[in-house]
Amino acid sequence: MGPRFQTHHVYVYKYVASAETLYVRGSSGQNAGVGMTTRAHLSVAWERNGEQLVRLQLFGTRFQSTAEQKPETRNKPSAMFGSSSSKALQQPIFFLWRRGKVDGIYVNNEEPFEIVNLKRGLISLFQLQPIVGETIESDIAGECKVTYRMKRNRVRKLRDVKSCTNRETAFPATNKVLGTEWHGTGIIAATVEQDLIKLVAAEEQHNITVNIQTTAGTRVLSRQRMKLMDSTPGPEPTQEFSVDRAIAAIAPGYTARFLGAEKSPSHSKMHRSARLMVQSVRKRMEPDNLGKSASTRSFISLLRVLRHSSQKDMLKLLQKEPEKTLLQLIDVMSAAQTDASRLALLSFLDFSKANKAEAYERFLYGCAFATRPSPELLQNLMDRLDGQIASAETRQTVIIVIGALMGKLCQAGQCQLPVVREAWKRLLAGSDTNNSDTEIQTHLLALKNTFLPETVHIFTKHAELGPGATSAIAISGLQGFPSEFITHEVNSAMNRIYHQSNQIYEKTVRVAAAERILTGNPSEAEVRNILLSLHSLTPEMAKFILARVEDLLRVGHPNSNIIQEVLKDHRVHNYEQFARSGSSSSFSGFMSKMEGVTSTYNLNILYSGSGILRKSNMDIFIFSHGSSLHATQVSIEAQGLEGLIAGTPDEGEEDLETMASMSPILFDLQLRPITFFNGYADLVTKMWSATGEPTSAVKGSILLIDHSQLIWLQFGVPFGVNLLGALSIDISGSMDVSLWDRQSKTIVCNKGAVVLSSVGSMVLGRLKVHSEHILSTEARLDFTTTVQFTSYPFLVCMQMEKDTFPFREEQQQSERLEGGYSWNARRAREFNITGSEFPLHQDNSMMCNIMYDVEEENWY
Repeated sequence: MGPRFQTHHVYVYKYVASAETLYVRGSSGQNAGVGMTTRAHLSVAWERNGEQLVRLQLFGTRFQSTAEQKPETRNKPSAMFGSSSSKALQQPIFFLWRRGKVDGIYVNNEEPFEIVNLKRGLISLFQLQPIVGETIESDIAGECKVTYRMKRNRVRKLRDVKSCTNRETAFPATNKVLGTEWHGTGIIAATVEQDLIKLVAAEEQHNITVNIQTTAGTRVLSRQRMKLMDSTPGPEPTQEFSVDRAIAAIAPGYTARFLGAEKSPSHSKMHRSARLMVQSVRKRMEPDNLGKSASTRSFISLLRVLRHSSQKDMLKLLQKEPEKTLLQLIDVMSAAQTDASRLALLSFLDFSKANKAEAYERFLYGCAFATRPSPELLQNLMDRLDGQIASAETRQTVIIVIGALMGKLCQAGQCQLPVVREAWKRLLAGSDTNNSDTEIQTHLLALKNTFLPETVHIFTKHAELGPGATSAIAISGLQGFPSEFITHEVNSAMNRIYHQSNQIYEKTVRVAAAERILTGNPSEAEVRNILLSLHSLTPEMAKFILARVEDLLRVGHPNSNIIQEVLKDHRVHNYEQFARSGSSSSFSGFMSKMEGVTSTYNLNILYSGSGILRKSNMDIFIFSHGSSLHATQVSIEAQGLEGLIAGTPDEGEEDLETMASMSPILFDLQLRPITFFNGYADLVTKMWSATGEPTSAVKGSILLIDHSQLIWLQFGVPFGVNLLGALSIDISGSMDVSLWDRQSKTIVCNKGAVVLSSVGSMVLGRLKVHSEHILSTEARLDFTTTVQFTSYPFLVCMQMEKDTFPFREEQQQSERLEGGYSWNARRAREFNITGSEFPLHQDNSMMCNIMYDVEEENWY
């Protein structure tokens, strides 16, 4: 029949509930949180056809810190809510109950939301239906999927807390590697004797972690226990015909509500002054501190404050900020992604003036890495593109960022928005073959950032048409797609490019086409033809193709089975084919292996026949939760330098202009390429004026992880989650050619700091419970290639080193009662991870098993 109460009785239950934050790692005897004890008196106020209107009233309510059981941490309701609100705790609440199912509640309209939600948490324990199996039912967290199990007088209910509808989650991550994982459990066990609930115990736990570092996150535990203590004679139920009339008769002013929790109406809260916050972190925001943990932590702290600041206040900050730290402030405001920050930045930055070109770039890259992309931001950039832009480089960056924003909006299911469709039309028009090569290349880079399958045929067309730089960009765009998007037409085009069926291509383009074939879904014939063509290639190109094939075999690439099958043919696999001289190379290895996360590196270096670097790609990939993330790529390309050392250009490259450039990719986003020099005259000028300092490709702080969530605990208290991950980075590179020493030197320096801040918070009346888990580290990775081309074969020295770097973990918890007590706890540990040298050539492959030596690891 199901649980029910007898009329003319008052049932007295003792109710104890608590919610506490937990340490992510390790355990402590003390956890910040709040507990509640009370006596609940329940009686039947109306009954008809098995349906009961139950009256519930609380007495003797007390609140208690879960961290410290001291007299000063035990609080009367008046200390928690104020004298007027605390009286509402004793006001009765009614719920409609039929065979253990709660169909709704009736609440006094004047009762504060927080008080009502606590009572909702108690009423949710009476949601005990006499069924077995799955069903959907309401509780404080909304409509939830539950599974009932019964054994004699015991009922066990499993709540699928992730299915509950009453929750709030911010914009999802565009890549799962930078996303979060939510694990939640909810269990209710009850004893029911003769249709009377004697005991109910409930427990739920939520664990929200960061995918890229599963030890970072926040946890919360909530418990409830209700036990029948007594039964005494009670009042006579009203005899009204309907429940509505019954409520009107016994509780005027009460209205029907759902059992799901209601969020308190928004009200003004005091937030820390943005001006004072900027002053406190300004020193750590100086350019020399970029790439350090202190700078990144300041970025996150200031970001949280700016998200509550007005447009007027932020504009004043921009106008008064010293030049030395202005760019870093722009980084933070760009990452805030509120309407106020967006409008303040657009008011401050005038693209028609050339005096703040670097500030424009920092703002635009902040837009490109938006974790909460908005159509309004895309429209703003489109409007700026229509207006006057003083710098050609800034205009190129605007176009590239429009592609990134458009792609993110499409991933969020907003491809049909008018502004997104307009952006698509513009990018298509810009990539038309009637435009200049520079215009086409810029728009292809923008299309590359969209990751839309509709771009595949566009890239394929431009890959074949050229010229070389355009073809290389187009093929790199194709590399970003999984094999299922690479059709027969694409593969045919790549084969025509590699084998030069219709025209002559630069060898960097041919190598890129071969890479797309070998890592896609090649047939045995395609692999065989590539290997049989080695004898017709220049020595360095042949050496590179062979090294790439061997690297795919060594790392066990999915296509290695096809390659191995082809190598069974002795016409392909023989000494003449595989004994290739040259210094070009391709090598992949592991940077780190952790639980759930793996990172790899890949180095491809192609030299010209004269011994000068033609192209190098340094890539780092991160794999987690079945997804991959192209963390970084620094591509350095040089051409037309053979004349400087009286060398002979390779086939198809006789007329190339002297040029060297660097093209960066950062977290899947293609950034604007940087030109070292363009033309012989420019080369000579920069050689004489060179300072020896590398050219910066990417510099600043960006927000990578941005997760907000509100979880309603069955206790009746909301648990807020805010996970932020930021990167402070400085990627630079240089290429020097010494005519006197007949030597070239290429340097790529990656310096960065990462901070993951995971905050969990609960607010109940005047009590604020806060927990924060912080992981921070900073590292430097240098890659240097030195080539002596005094003779052939020329001497090559390649080095990739990671310095010893610090790792710090902090966990903090606090309780603070306004006008009352406060409690804080903190624990931390630090250790160093020793530096490493990474193998860059297959002859040193046994070095791939990289060990991290922990020098110190202690909590304090």
